[in-house]
Amino acid sequence: MWVKLDDGFADHPKIARVGAIGAWLQVQALCYANRNLTDGFVPDGIARSFLSRGVTRLEHREQGTLIWTLGEHNGMQGLDLPDVDWLAIMVAARLWEVVDGGYLIHDYRDYQPSKAEVLRDRSRHAKNQQTYRARHAKNPEISREAAERDRLVTDHVTDELSPRDHGPVPVPVPGSVLRDPNRLVVVGDPKGESRARRAQRSHPWPDDFQLTEARRAVAISAGVEMPWEWNKFKDHHQAKGSRFVNWDAAWRTWLRHCVDFQSRRQG
Repeated sequence: MWVKLDDGFADHPKIARVGAIGAWLQVQALCYANRNLTDGFVPDGIARSFLSRGVTRLEHREQGTLIWTLGEHNGMQGLDLPDVDWLAIMVAARLWEVVDGGYLIHDYRDYQPSKAEVLRDRSRHAKNQQTYRARHAKNPEISREAAERDRLVTDHVTDELSPRDHGPVPVPVPGSVLRDPNRLVVVGDPKGESRARRAQRSHPWPDDFQLTEARRAVAISAGVEMPWEWNKFKDHHQAKGSRFVNWDAAWRTWLRHCVDFQSRRQG
């Protein structure tokens, strides 16, 4: 699960009103509601527990461990964290709303997925997984060859968007023929280079493979939400231990799948 956080979050007037401590409470509230599918509701006891999380810093010294706690001062007066009614401040700033049994994050449903949407997506994903496994279990050899052929085309086709035509720029490779300006068709041996050779050239997620402006532009041009989708892409492949010859090609393939999925979902 992921929480959607606008890149202007830190500059929002409401966050300026509640400061760093209020911003930390808001992040915790969003994470709680998203993780537990509460549609923005935070029970009173949970909201109060936020005040004890992440508000201390430990410093290890030879004579022992020092515990530093958050507080506020304005040059004339200092206040410890418990001295301030932070829940009331969050309500006064219209970040939270008082409801029966706790608080409701203001405008939560406008920016975060609802419980119904998450459950529907999970169900659809589970069905797609079952269908995929059943289909490929019938003929694993064809599945392996198809996957190898798809990787061959993906890794060699350069489809950066140009300002002129906003379309892919196909690049011919050995064993292929360009029959259409927007489609590269592999002929002859579909496997191309040997699988062992490709395995030698592939590598895990590079340390310097970051979300650059160019990679962001490709996603925006495709209509894919950023940086939400980049984080999903990164976590998926790092957790899976994926290896690719061309990670930019893997990113573009991921975007195409996102567009296809969104089209099916809207249809």
